[in-house]
Amino acid sequence: MVGTFTLFCGSRSLPQVKQAMFEASHYFVHLDELMDAVGKEIGQLMGAEWGIATTGCEAAIALATIACIAGTNPEKSQALPYVMSKNQVIIPKHSRNPYDFGVRMTGVEIVEVDSAEELRAKLSSRTAMIYILSGPAAESGPLSIPNICSIAKEKGVPVFVDAAAEEPITPNIHIQHGATLVGYSGGKCMRGPQSAGLLIGQKDLCRAAYFQAAPHHNYGRAFKCSKEEIMGLLAALRQWYKRDHAAEQREWLSWLQHIETRLKGLPSVTAEYLQPEDLSNKSPRLRIHWDATQLRITGTELVTRLDAGTPRIMVDGGSGVRPNARPAPSPSCPTCSTRVKIASLPTPTTSASPNPVTTTIPSFPPVPHRLFRASGPSPSNTVVVWASSTLPCNRTAMTSPAPSRASSIAPPSKAGFAPRRSNCTAAWRSAETPSRGTSKEKCREAAWPESLRLASMARPPGKQFVANKSLLKSVCR
Repeated sequence: MVGTFTLFCGSRSLPQVKQAMFEASHYFVHLDELMDAVGKEIGQLMGAEWGIATTGCEAAIALATIACIAGTNPEKSQALPYVMSKNQVIIPKHSRNPYDFGVRMTGVEIVEVDSAEELRAKLSSRTAMIYILSGPAAESGPLSIPNICSIAKEKGVPVFVDAAAEEPITPNIHIQHGATLVGYSGGKCMRGPQSAGLLIGQKDLCRAAYFQAAPHHNYGRAFKCSKEEIMGLLAALRQWYKRDHAAEQREWLSWLQHIETRLKGLPSVTAEYLQPEDLSNKSPRLRIHWDATQLRITGTELVTRLDAGTPRIMVDGGSGVRPNARPAPSPSCPTCSTRVKIASLPTPTTSASPNPVTTTIPSFPPVPHRLFRASGPSPSNTVVVWASSTLPCNRTAMTSPAPSRASSIAPPSKAGFAPRRSNCTAAWRSAETPSRGTSKEKCREAAWPESLRLASMARPPGKQFVANKSLLKSVCR
């Protein structure tokens, strides 16, 4: 198990969520009226003035930023991103992360601060909002969430806290600390629709954020939250405050204890339990250590074996290399004398597309084994197993943890494409020199599997994947 990460579809939605979405799909509603009623209940459930459903936490970040810039003024909204009187958002350096793109996409200037004094100096009439990523770094120190909120309050500047993967405990700790707005993901621990999110906090700003989104013709029109997502999210939130979370934690821990028990008889194996540091991805993990010289397998190799097996097993990564030796045979290495067998698709039988072109198996160049290097005589090997409510939603849509460039590349089988991620294009470009006899056509073919495999994820089991010539031409430009 790897936790409630978006890449692996977050969590399985609750039965109550599925039922709510199904029932909502049978009716027409006025979205403004629906969001008004749902927003009030979200606020009551989560201990805030108001709330709105969004299309994920990233949409909540963007809409919160727009609301702090333009409010409900349609002229200011239509002028974005070129004209804005408030055109800066302050972010502490400890909170810079890939998800603050939701702020950057609005066109504002990002102002980084590293101390309370610098924060006070940078606050001005141009400051639209302060963005904070909730986590251990924001829990203490001069730029903790409570301190930042206190300083921002002096200038009347809103504070947004990104709590995407956190549990929505009540009373809400971020609201209590003085945050103006807080964003959550709805498809992680809440087990709501994977594409849904939440924005809670000050009523006028929450309503302004919704005003900027669909169905209104404003800057956030692209963030359209359907009635099915709204009702599914509300059902998940209602269930959150009814679920026995202590029992869930005990169940997840029992899964890990079962794994530990099965491994106790193996020589050199030790295990340790890891508990979450904060409210994000709150589930236990099991770290397993062993001596590869005794078990004759490294952590990296075990991750690959588990990922290629049936059923496919995902873990939270592994480590360990073979010192002073060639790597073990890998499905990613065309120079190895043997191949690790990987799952393949059924043999094709029919074609439903005009002028079909079946997939071909490209020629792969040698890949440098940069991960495998000389180290001590007894390498340290580790695998981390993460237990939570998430389970694979579709085997063909899952991807490998990709511990290294070499081990993340999987050539297709002769019967079709293997249902796993391919980095064949990156591998081709990473090779020091092209292999003997390569041609421009083969170079172009090396780009095919990734696009074709992505397209084949939606293919029903047992059906041949066939692509039009136009698709192949667009891939090989």
